[in-house]
Amino acid sequence: MAGLQTSVYVAASVTWIAALAALILRVIARHMTKQRWWFDDYFCLAAFIFASGFNTLTIIWTVHWSFGQTLDPSLTESQRENVLVHGRRLMFCVELCYAASIACTKFTILALYWRLFKHSSIRIPIQAMFVISVMWIILRTFMVSFQCLPTPYFWDKSIHGRCTINEAQFFFGTILTHCIMDIIILILPVIEVGRLHLRTGQKLGVIGLFLVGFIVCLASVICIVLSIRYDTKTTEMPHDIAPSFMWGEVEMNLAIVSACFPLLRPVFRHMLPHSFLSSYGSSHPISRTNHSHAIKLSTITRTKDKDIDESSSTHQLADPEQGLPSTSDFDQGPETIQTVISSHIRTSRSYSGSEHGMPGIHVRKDMMVQVEEMDRSYAMRR
Repeated sequence: MAGLQTSVYVAASVTWIAALAALILRVIARHMTKQRWWFDDYFCLAAFIFASGFNTLTIIWTVHWSFGQTLDPSLTESQRENVLVHGRRLMFCVELCYAASIACTKFTILALYWRLFKHSSIRIPIQAMFVISVMWIILRTFMVSFQCLPTPYFWDKSIHGRCTINEAQFFFGTILTHCIMDIIILILPVIEVGRLHLRTGQKLGVIGLFLVGFIVCLASVICIVLSIRYDTKTTEMPHDIAPSFMWGEVEMNLAIVSACFPLLRPVFRHMLPHSFLSSYGSSHPISRTNHSHAIKLSTITRTKDKDIDESSSTHQLADPEQGLPSTSDFDQGPETIQTVISSHIRTSRSYSGSEHGMPGIHVRKDMMVQVEEMDRSYAMRR
């Protein structure tokens, strides 16, 4: 029987494997950097679980209840209705999984933004988008659950009830809303990232992040177009609804890949040349000490008799991975200079409480420090 079964299997398997691989690499990267899990990691895991539920249900629907296929003309009316009842029941569950996975992915990215940019100018927009995302998932779950009264009437038309929400308009409205939210979330860090001085490898990494996010937004747009074209009065619901759900699978799974991508640099560092991924003017990775009274902004290391006291209360800000040593051109040569710029942090509300225990880099502003030798004296320019 002609249909879209092959497309359903490809969309479900290929993108799900990509999401699984990204999640595994994320866990490996966390292990390599010896950082504990935070909220963004748990949200990402939840997003993958809901996406897996979505994929499993669509495959069950395809195998047993003609998802992506036109109904066999030889079916009796009761057999046909039985297929539609099971199909609509599965569609109800799939819609809940879709919304939950998309929402958890948004929370993952916003939690990551909060770790990186909570002291920057976009902290309020991040908070606002988080609140909007929570409102979106609550509203969408409510609308899915009660689009028909009683709820079982959505899949079983033999009982008395009514549906107050048009399916096509519902899909269009909710998907359009979350697509706009995705675009806003995608461009939130552009201003802050644009201020950073990055080398080629880092720029390509940032471009890759935004490229994957753009593909997710493109999948959302395709879902919007398909939802507009969907005829709610169709007699071939399992076939006609399949394209929208296939692109929903692509969107969900690639969104998970996009959420994991920024944290995979420790893995890439072992697969690509160090010079390709190393940061500018930096020769050391981040190392967190037991104190947080000062920040070591940059260290250019060349061996000399006098060593730096690493027991002092400092954080070293150079590279987002811990425990992955690297070298630069400055590390070569017998006579070298070590320059350290430290900034003591005043105790304030902004740096108190739970923020002391939060791992990772907090981006406030970008500073480049250059050291030049001029007649045995050194000038520092900001």
